[in-house]
Amino acid sequence: MARKKKDRRSQKQPSGTLPRRITERLHDAAQLVSAGQLGRARDVLEELERRYPNHQDILLLLANVYHDAKDSAAYQAACERLVAIKPSAGFTLMLAGAYLMNLMPLLALRTFHRFLDRWPDHPRADETRKTVADLQSNLDAHLAGLQMTGPDAMEVATLHEEVRSLLGQAKCSEARRTAEEVLRRRPNFLAALNNISQAYAAEGQMEQAIATAHRTLESDAENVHALSNLTRFLYLSGRTEEAKAYADRLKASPPKGFDVWTKKAEAFSYLGDDQAVVDVLQAFEHFADADRQPASPFFLHLAAVANFRLGHEEEARRRWKEALQLQPGFAPARANLDDLRKPAGERHAPWPFPFNHWVTEKFLNEMIAHYSPARSAALKQPDRPQTAIFLRNHPELGTLLPALLDRGDPSGREFGFRTAAMVKTPEMLAMLRDFALSQHGPDSLRSEAAQAAVEAGLLPPGPVRLWIQGEWREILLFGWEVSGEPFNRHHHSLQVQELLAEAFEALHEGKAEHSEALYKQALKLEPDSPDLLNNLAAAYQSQGRHTEAEALVRQIHERFPDYLFGRVGMAKFCIRDGRFAEAKKLLDPLLSQRCFHTSEFAALAAAEIDYWLAQKNKDAARPWLEVWERTVPDSPMLAVYREKFRPRRWRDSLPW
Repeated sequence: MARKKKDRRSQKQPSGTLPRRITERLHDAAQLVSAGQLGRARDVLEELERRYPNHQDILLLLANVYHDAKDSAAYQAACERLVAIKPSAGFTLMLAGAYLMNLMPLLALRTFHRFLDRWPDHPRADETRKTVADLQSNLDAHLAGLQMTGPDAMEVATLHEEVRSLLGQAKCSEARRTAEEVLRRRPNFLAALNNISQAYAAEGQMEQAIATAHRTLESDAENVHALSNLTRFLYLSGRTEEAKAYADRLKASPPKGFDVWTKKAEAFSYLGDDQAVVDVLQAFEHFADADRQPASPFFLHLAAVANFRLGHEEEARRRWKEALQLQPGFAPARANLDDLRKPAGERHAPWPFPFNHWVTEKFLNEMIAHYSPARSAALKQPDRPQTAIFLRNHPELGTLLPALLDRGDPSGREFGFRTAAMVKTPEMLAMLRDFALSQHGPDSLRSEAAQAAVEAGLLPPGPVRLWIQGEWREILLFGWEVSGEPFNRHHHSLQVQELLAEAFEALHEGKAEHSEALYKQALKLEPDSPDLLNNLAAAYQSQGRHTEAEALVRQIHERFPDYLFGRVGMAKFCIRDGRFAEAKKLLDPLLSQRCFHTSEFAALAAAEIDYWLAQKNKDAARPWLEVWERTVPDSPMLAVYREKFRPRRWRDSLPW
């Protein structure tokens, strides 16, 4: 039977009702189509269509792009809207052809009859009559395949095709009501039950969806569509173990019926069972069936995602390219391949489903309604009792958010991250920690998750091994507060504070002996102050009295083992002497300290750099320099430590 051609008559001369700038954009889109750049043309036209819905010129060109890209579902939806705007002969034939493309022969037949009834003398009427005759000659076999008998068989079968069409356009309530009419007239027609369950799920009525899928299995325990749907419904409801049990039954179910292979792969993709998805495609390709259709683009896409996640990148790209050969505009494959062109540290790919396949509009509306009264405040400090109520009402978040962080698209992963970071329950923070330590998602998001985990105490501050720019690297994380504000950690008297200020200024001006005298004067007033002793050691050091300075530092650490500068000083002696284990034992406890003065942090960073460079590990030392530069950029010692990372030139080794 002939496929009806698309109508291109209106795309050359856009209507004058559009603003000139928009008309120019429409012309640009037409040029992109002529150049074969269907993806870019589609993006332009869909944006225009959102701004000017149901405008004939935009919608017609968009329909033609869908046709050329072999996106038959989108093409059909566009044709239906064109017929609603203007029920012309050309648009009616386009719609009939779209139904044929989507294997809906009864809807096509009904539309062809409407064309012939209204335009019997149309130049394409004879061609259409031949197509109608072909369809009618196959009608009995088609109805038999659906197991439809009786005088109303054709009417009920047409209703079934309407359900499929409505589901494909996300008109769920209308699809469910139509499917219920099919079921009323054919109580044993299990495809109607499966469609009703999918409509319930899309509406966010998961319990009804689950109950309806069970009704199918009561009649056919191996029904692949019901097993696949039930696996998905249970998983997205947070009932993971039940979902896995039905997935096991799905693996063992025989491949009977329409598109069962894709339905299997779909369920396993929701569960993240990548090997099972790959196994399904391999089984499909070895299945001996003379009537077997080629793998659908969606099936190939799911297999590509699974292969990529299993480390088979070349095979994944091959499968995506196969999908695009079958349907050049297939959005999931195109989006994943586009994302993979980004630098490794910016990628989200691969992902199997867009965000709206994971959550329903009903769920999002409930979440917005729950948090909107104090939305801006809730993002920083959510109302804990209200959050507890929301989590209790939506236990599926415990399953949904880890799945989105692991294999969501950019919108889904961002939603998963922001929701977990906002709610901040122990379980949500643990999700962020696991996400931070994974290889999934862009570096920036995982680094942010790692920082949140450090602040929550789920990761220790300091070096952490993260997947950065496509490889494992040691990254310095800290949950510290570094402040340059003056503070009196040791609670000195006013007289001692004045002596300290004068001594510090003297040391800064190179008057080390005068500084020493002032520190000793302060120590007579407060002999048990470790910071006074440490400053005195610095005065000795400035005068070249290194032995005295070292002895005093050792004395400080012995008397005040928790004093930061004393520990850092002792660690530096250990590093100098090659006693690295002792140095690490001294430095590691300081990483758990929450608040630092800038001078304290600079001292710690310098010691950590010395520790790693002494062991010839610049990769571990460099993050400390980078954090030091960001945190205390005006530190006087930074220039000295930057030099330690500068490659030595041959001139530096010469004796003159």
